[in-house]
Amino acid sequence: MTERRTILLLGRTGNGKSTVANVISNTNRFAESELGVSETRGIQEGIFRVRSEDIEYHIVDTIGIGDTRFDERQVLVKLAEATNAIRNGLNQIFFVTSGRFTEEEVKAYTLLRTVFFAEDIGRYTTIVRTKFPLFAELIGVPLTKKQ
Repeated sequence: MTERRTILLLGRTGNGKSTVANVISNTNRFAESELGVSETRGIQEGIFRVRSEDIEYHIVDTIGIGDTRFDERQVLVKLAEATNAIRNGLNQIFFVTSGRFTEEEVKAYTLLRTVFFAEDIGRYTTIVRTKFPLFAELIGVPLTKKQ
């Protein structure tokens, strides 16, 4: 029987959640944007199998916290939609950040911990930092695009 592991990606708009989803899945199925402009307008999800293992990964990419196209209530409603995608269980949360945690990110994480999830969310949360020097090269994207 195939085991399924569900990974939920959370974080501020433009921090690279969709990029992380594409790296994990080894695809380009998750819409990415350039220059920190949000591309994800709801949730994006996909199920991917690792060839050498009998494991399926269910990756759920969410709207960015602080997305300026929506008010705070609309963002929370869209994040609540992600709970439907993980209704069969959750194995890991990747909280994606592009540097030090801002006050907004701490506030957002606290809100997610107290409203959507249990207090013990920290036991299965991993902080994933993006946009550090050489990040693009590590994920296989050239630093500058050829004209």
